[in-house]
Amino acid sequence: NLSDHIDLFTNLRVLDLSGNELTTLPESLASLPDLTALVLHGNPLETLPINAIPTSVEYLYLSDTQLTTLPADIDRLTNLRVLHISGNQLTELPSTIGNLEQLNALYGGGNRLTELPSSIGMLENLAVLHVAGNNLATLPSSIGFLGNLRTLNLLGNNLEALPQSLGSLRSLRVLRIEENLLQRLPATLGQ
Repeated sequence: NLSDHIDLFTNLRVLDLSGNELTTLPESLASLPDLTALVLHGNPLETLPINAIPTSVEYLYLSDTQLTTLPADIDRLTNLRVLHISGNQLTELPSTIGNLEQLNALYGGGNRLTELPSSIGMLENLAVLHVAGNNLATLPSSIGFLGNLRTLNLLGNNLEALPQSLGSLRSLRVLRIEENLLQRLPATLGQ
């Protein structure tokens, strides 16, 4: 049983539980004070109790876990730097995701997202935004506030237009927009 005595591993930094049959997380995980990476890839999670994840976690891997929602209290994980939520059944992201001030990379490809919350523009440290293979029809204009964004992967969505604010992304080095429904590009792209 995962919850039995796990709180004894007080020096644990990385916990890789990928490829198991976990449907939820034991609250005893929260008692690991120095845990920085939690890998849950490939577990059939039915719920994601954020209060079971230590706030020290910087790297959270939730890809291919069958999640249908990302809890609104995800912003409790104030040290989060990298969030992998690819290959799930997510139709939306909570607006509270904009409160993750330390977030550097968000991998959300292969879901069912139809839009991104406008609060995503609050992620000043975001360098990588990977949302390929979703159902995005539009992007919020607030995406132009991501001053440190270097990679934006929008491959394989339903985008018919891109916001003019895309021209404000001065740090952008990689823009993948193939396999969308674009008929024109914003004039500001030349900036």
